[in-house]
Amino acid sequence: MNPKKSMSAFFYRCMTLCLLTCLLSVCFLSPTILASAGKPHVPSAKIPVILDTDMGIDDWLALLYLLNRRDVEILAITVPITGQSHCQAAIHNIHKLMDLSGKVANRQIPVACSQSYYTQQFVVPFPDKWRHEANTLAGMVLPYSARKSLAISAEQLIQEQVDKQAKLGIKPIIITLGPLTTMANILEKDPSFKHKISNIISMGGAVSVKGNIHYIDPVFYQNRVSEWNFYADPLAVKKVLESGVVFKMMPLDATDMVPLDKAFMRHFKRVKKTRAAEFIYGILNKKNNTQNYTGYCFWDSLTVAMALDSSMGEFKSLPIRVKYGAPNISGQTVVDHQKGDYVQVALSANAKRFHQDFLAVINR
Repeated sequence: MNPKKSMSAFFYRCMTLCLLTCLLSVCFLSPTILASAGKPHVPSAKIPVILDTDMGIDDWLALLYLLNRRDVEILAITVPITGQSHCQAAIHNIHKLMDLSGKVANRQIPVACSQSYYTQQFVVPFPDKWRHEANTLAGMVLPYSARKSLAISAEQLIQEQVDKQAKLGIKPIIITLGPLTTMANILEKDPSFKHKISNIISMGGAVSVKGNIHYIDPVFYQNRVSEWNFYADPLAVKKVLESGVVFKMMPLDATDMVPLDKAFMRHFKRVKKTRAAEFIYGILNKKNNTQNYTGYCFWDSLTVAMALDSSMGEFKSLPIRVKYGAPNISGQTVVDHQKGDYVQVALSANAKRFHQDFLAVINR
């Protein structure tokens, strides 16, 4: 026997056997394994959101709505120092509403307060009556929550969360439902922050409609042109507008189109079925019994809804400038083609569609 031929035949048989083994393995592999082979990890399809809320009454509705959204991943919740509620009261109430919702029962969403002003010049505190109402949940009693806040500032928490998402190639949406102080603080310290987020959408301003400053006391407040969130810290608005960040504005122009009225409350009473819905119905009914459902709109809830689905209304790119200084014009937002900064401004909203969506989400 020729040794060379024998070794060659043996080698050929081994290679053939190996090849057949590999082919059989591939044929019987799990379809799931085959489907995933060679594909990169796909991150969650949920929308990453950071909420900056001053925890006034309308914020409670927006927070519960956001917690109930199945398509949202809440990365952090923060409180601006210039907002309606005081810091610790706001944090306690956020935790209570998390527990009430029940949608994040086994999850710790980090919560923190803003700890410094961008500037104290022209800052106007919210009325004491509103602050007390916000601090105390307007007298609505909810169980104590064992959740804990963080010992860091809102600014630090937001930057940490955004940097963490940036490593994954994700740009969160930041929704602000109070003064823009927290955002101005961050953008002043780190101008590159604007490149790490998708956009900031802010409930604030009044472009072509009257403001809402004077409603609480028309004699004391002479301002007829501004909205409260921007009036509270107008220089923060200026800083954010001039930063170049992708900015969406939800002014009274859009929110005035989605009022709270008797027809909505009658329907709400019939369909409410969750603890969150019962709480919201209770607070709205209590709040508006003396107001006959006039003057109240879904300011913050509409902002959250349109942050997640802009087709619920109409946005238009406009050059916006904020005024500050004299109390009767401070916080006013005007269209200025020479000095304004182009931002997306919501000029309308579909009330029927929003009402349906809000009730559906709250009742989950």
